[in-house]
Amino acid sequence: MRIISDFKDFYDTALAMGADSRVAFIRHSQSFDELPEEWEPMRPGASGHAGIRVGEWEISIRPLVIAFCGVIYHGVGVESQKAMGPPDCHESFFYRYEDYATWCAEQGAPLTPWPRRHTWKHHHWRTEPYHEKKRLSLRHIEPARAWFEDMNPTQYRDLFVERKVPVATCVGKPGQYASHNAMVLLEINGSLANYQFYRVFGAYEAYQELSMFMAGVLSGEDGPMAGIDDDSLRREKGFDCHSFRKAPTKRRPKECKG
Repeated sequence: MRIISDFKDFYDTALAMGADSRVAFIRHSQSFDELPEEWEPMRPGASGHAGIRVGEWEISIRPLVIAFCGVIYHGVGVESQKAMGPPDCHESFFYRYEDYATWCAEQGAPLTPWPRRHTWKHHHWRTEPYHEKKRLSLRHIEPARAWFEDMNPTQYRDLFVERKVPVATCVGKPGQYASHNAMVLLEINGSLANYQFYRVFGAYEAYQELSMFMAGVLSGEDGPMAGIDDDSLRREKGFDCHSFRKAPTKRRPKECKG
């Protein structure tokens, strides 16, 4: 599989092993600050958190959904930023509950059990179970574990096949509750390296998955050049709009578009 793109991703290194020229992945990314209705299944169903103060550091947490070759993967992005002094900020992404919980504990902000009751001054009231509230707070053990353990990761496979989208990412903003109007950033065919997806697939494994998805699922029997249009194919071969045609007879040749 050849990759036609204006940016690099972590699995591009597998191209050194050779590529099938009959299949191409045109990796042109498209971003949305507001989630289109048809992409609503990509909305992260978990709550992010911002401004968690631990010593001189402030921690922000945001949920992440990645669709890769028709399969949904849940992750969490954690950002640590110094509250004072010289700027110092770094972000990591996790795709396993154990890794995420370990990181939180090491940072001095361990996950806590879902509270059974709240107390405010002299008032006490019971807390509804997290699954009844449909709010997977990533600061508590039970809902955070449920976020990573999605039991039906292929339920929206047809959505990505119909739209011929092998890669999609949607990340929530810190401090946003899991609701239909939560602020998110959706990117179609964007970079997976930005979200450290190599924690899930190595470069060669990710490339192989994409190759099989593009050639075996998206192409069909009548489309061996999955994902590549005529204009892109023509430019890749070094031809222009005058190739295989009679040369223009006018003094000023017609300019090629695109």
